[in-house]
Amino acid sequence: MIFLVILFLLILLEASVTTIPLDFIALFLMAVSFRDPKVFIIAFFAGLILDILSMKTIGVSSLYYVAFLFVLLMYNRKFEISSTYSIILFSFFGAFFWEISKGYSYPLLIAVITSALTAIVFKFLVSVNFINPKWLK
Repeated sequence: MIFLVILFLLILLEASVTTIPLDFIALFLMAVSFRDPKVFIIAFFAGLILDILSMKTIGVSSLYYVAFLFVLLMYNRKFEISSTYSIILFSFFGAFFWEISKGYSYPLLIAVITSALTAIVFKFLVSVNFINPKWLK
């Protein structure tokens, strides 16, 4: 429940203040950490809320989030997606293509910031045992 409140606050922040995909970071970390199919439903509704609040075409964010998380979890079987390097790589490309699809300026800079922020938040969550490294194996 607390995750949903934090996600909603991140959506409000992204829709009103910044172009850094904060809800993407939260959904990405949830998918990597818990690997639960419920993340697709949460991502779908998070994308709808983001599109409505930012007055964009409804469904575009939902489609991107669900498709990206699907690809992310598909690659879970090929290699370990919960290592720091994989998190940096996947979050970079996810944010980069997100920024390009939205037509924002400086997608490379935003992707670097997003991947760094994702890695920092992931390391913090592991250090406070919110994400147990034993779950990730």
